[in-house]
Amino acid sequence: MPHAMTLDGFFCFSLHTGSVLLGWLGFVSAFFSIIGWSMSFNDIDGMIKNLNITNGRNPEDFSDADIDFMRNMAISIISMLIGFYVIEALASLFLIHGASNNKRLFLVPWMIERATQLIFYTILWLFIGLYFFTSPQTIGYSLFAFVFGGISLFFNFYCFLCVYSLFVLMREAEEYQRLVGGQQSRPPNYGNQPGNTYVKI
Repeated sequence: MPHAMTLDGFFCFSLHTGSVLLGWLGFVSAFFSIIGWSMSFNDIDGMIKNLNITNGRNPEDFSDADIDFMRNMAISIISMLIGFYVIEALASLFLIHGASNNKRLFLVPWMIERATQLIFYTILWLFIGLYFFTSPQTIGYSLFAFVFGGISLFFNFYCFLCVYSLFVLMREAEEYQRLVGGQQSRPPNYGNQPGNTYVKI
């Protein structure tokens, strides 16, 4: 049964192929992001020295307490990003396995992770757009960010719909097979049919 919020395919690909492509794309992107952010641990002090502080302070004049605070913040943020990309990599592998082997429950981690991203990016998109629109000097940047962010959000939502549509398709196929299998395994009820005659052998 078709649903209002489901797709028949992903661009020119089937839902299975599109979901596998999204899984590989997410895994490769997360893999290189993990490597990049892991390498940044070696240059945290360099990143702190290159900071441009709006109050005019020279990074060389930072106190030890300031440097320790910024170092701990940088380590915490980078660790959170690495953890996020590890989750994305695992969810993408589950998606590849589920789409390739018709196991719909393996699609759930990716859908939860992507839905969380969509909510966060939507809030961030609206916040940045409203922030820039409040200043006449940044109206050009706000229009660019609003349009570019909207296109990115639409594409990510389309990707989510692809995997969700495959999940719905697999669920309906399982329900149909369960229904057909139950009818085939049920013995005929001859006793309720009129006109049956029984021959004793």
